[in-house]
Amino acid sequence: METPSFSLRWAPGFVGMAIGFALYGVSLGQFLFYVRFFPDDHLILKSLVLGVFVLDTAHTVTTGSFYWRELVACRGTTSYECTLALPWDLNTILVCNALVAFFVQRCDAWSMVCASESHCPMSAFMRTECG
Repeated sequence: METPSFSLRWAPGFVGMAIGFALYGVSLGQFLFYVRFFPDDHLILKSLVLGVFVLDTAHTVTTGSFYWRELVACRGTTSYECTLALPWDLNTILVCNALVAFFVQRCDAWSMVCASESHCPMSAFMRTECG
C-alpha cells in the first residue's frame, strides 16, 4: 500500500490550525470585551474566564509549536525525537482541550441551575421564552 503524499497528510491539519488561529483572535476579542465591560462580576466568574483564556492560549501556542516542529524542524529528519517520540506539545494540546471543555461545561451547568431558581433575574425571561 502506498503512503499518502506529504501534502495529503499535513494539509488538513495545517488548514485547521490556520482557522484555529483566526478563532483565537475572536477569543481574544471576547476576553478583552469581557474584561472591559464587566468589571463588577464575581471573582469566581472572572477567574473562570481568565482560566479558560489562559488554557486557550496554551492550546494555540502548543498547536503552533507542534506543526512548526513537524513541518519545519523535523522535515526530512529520521531522528528518534522526530519519528517515534510522543511530542510534549501534543500531550499539552490534549490536556488543554479537556480542561477547557470541563470548565465551559461547568459554567454552562451553573448557569442552568441559576436559571432554574426563582430568585435569578434571568429566570423570568427564560420561563416566558421557553414556555
